[in-house]
Parts: sequence; structure tokens; C-alpha cells
Amino acid sequence: MGFGDKEINMSNLTPIRLNELKLQANFLLKDLKSNSERAEAATSRFSKLPYFAHVLSDKSSLPVSQVRLKHAYEVIALENDFPNWSSLRQYVVEKDCLYRGSLVAFVHSWFQNYAEAEAYLNKNGGYLLAFWNDFIICGPEYVKGLGLHSYQSYWERIHYNWIKPADLQAWELLRSRAKEIYVNQ
Repeated sequence: MGFGDKEINMSNLTPIRLNELKLQANFLLKDLKSNSERAEAATSRFSKLPYFAHVLSDKSSLPVSQVRLKHAYEVIALENDFPNWSSLRQYVVEKDCLYRGSLVAFVHSWFQNYAEAEAYLNKNGGYLLAFWNDFIICGPEYVKGLGLHSYQSYWERIHYNWIKPADLQAWELLRSRAKEIYVNQ
């Protein structure tokens, strides 16, 4: 079972970086705690959370001093049609863990179709990776930039194909390491 076989059924989210979502949550909380006109819009957004919706339905004001960043994360998740921040975070990390804008110059070819990417890989070699709904063929420079170059034997075992790896155990290790690096960048 490769990357594409584990699709979460929430494909409406457009490609986005996890750091961008975290920044959105920080700005939302900052807006709520400001004395600007954005505070009212932020209050409305927080009212989507069940706890705060209940408080606001009693005609009480939003207890701003009790609102935390974790609540802002939950708002961002709900606005993106995810049940909670953990689900959204997991989905984004899974879809985006191999993308690095600074490494795009090392992408040899970019595809929207897996079969075309696989054919290119079989003919020209390289590493077949995915981010979101796109497939790329890259060289070792990209993989080094990801911090996954020291796992060469695992790449060999998966036949350099992230989507349909020949060895699931090797792929799981690479995948786990890619997600860990992405989250800690």
C-alpha cells in the first residue's frame, strides 16, 4: 500500500504548509484579543466551536481571557472542514512532508498523473515523490535537502518510488522520518 492508497477523504483542502496554518491561528487569536474591528470577526469565528457557541448562545460575551491558541487551531480546522486540529495537522503533514520550496530547482519533472511520472522514473531514474496531488521526479540533491539522503538502502528497497514502494517497511521508515523532519523544521 503506497501513499496514494491511504488517502484521507478530505481532498477539498488546497495545498498549504503547516506553518501557514499555524500562522493563521496565531493571527486569529491576536485579532480576537485586539481592540480593533477584527475582534468582532474573530469572535464570530470562535463561536463555531461548540463550547464557545454555547457561551455565546446564553448572550454572554466570549471569555477572551480563556481563549487559547489551541482553540484557534480548532477554528482553523473546522473552517477547513476537518473535525479537529489533530486531523488537519496529520493530513497536511502527510500531504506536504516532501515539499520544500527552496528545493524546487532540483525537481527534474513535475506531473499531475502518476502513470506518466512512473514511466519517466522507469526510463530516466531518479526519485518519484508526491506532494498533495502532484508527482515529481527529482535527483539526490532534493532528497539530501529533505534530510533523507542517509537512508539510501531504504530508497533502494522501495525502488525510489514513494507512491508504490516495493518494500512497505522501508517506506514506513522513510515516511516517518520525512514527517518528523517536516514537523520540526
